Amino acid sequence: MNIQQATRSATLNHYLGMRRQLWRKDKLVLKPTDTQNCTEMYREGKILSSRWNPNAEDLIANDWEVCAINSEELDYFRKDKY
Repeated sequence: MNIQQATRSATLNHYLGMRRQLWRKDKLVLKPTDTQNCTEMYREGKILSSRWNPNAEDLIANDWEVCAINSEELDYFRKDKY
């Protein structure tokens, strides 16, 4: 999916974020917000930085995916959903 589709999906639920597929090994996840933090960057559920700035490659990539911010939140989300 592209960055716009991933952003729409990731903002639907507090427990979800988004990432490029090539970031999986680094366990990096972005959480878009409408706050002064803009887009927050997480690793294993801990915030690394805010105000992430994409480069041109990030903006045109089609390898974006929606994911949990961390595995504990994913477990909680699954319990909530079912």
